Amino acid sequence: MPIYAVTANAFEDDVKKCLEVGMDGHLAKPIDVKKLKTTLVNVYKG
Repeated sequence: MPIYAVTANAFEDDVKKCLEVGMDGHLAKPIDVKKLKTTLVNVYKG
């Protein structure tokens, strides 16, 4: 099951930490709907 962080912490270090602990990706708030749709399509393809 893919795990994505959805957080207001969008600094490069925050994204890196999320990936280091095993998350599959990172989405920063406020949510960019286009990025969210792309992410969901990629999750369901894989």
